[in-house]
Amino acid sequence: MAKSGVYEPMSEVELLVGAPVRNSQGEELGRVYKVLMDESTGQISNVVLSHHAFFGLWRKRFSIPWDVFHFDETNNALILEVEKEFLERVPSYKEKV
Repeated sequence: MAKSGVYEPMSEVELLVGAPVRNSQGEELGRVYKVLMDESTGQISNVVLSHHAFFGLWRKRFSIPWDVFHFDETNNALILEVEKEFLERVPSYKEKV
């Protein structure tokens, strides 16, 4: 809601947060945690993926370039062509504070 009290619909970028991310085998790799924008172009630069571990706990985040994803309209999910095991081996994303 805007400060004026008038409802403003969510942007398409905001709608990505929480979206599932799967690989082409249909395995869920995680969910979109955050969308990073290139300030100079106003375009999406990276997606921060939250990768879940055992029992549904979110334990690792990865910043992945936007251009390696494609969108599966049928399943309403982002597709990332990696194997689930790959995410276990790569370093996680650290936010700047």
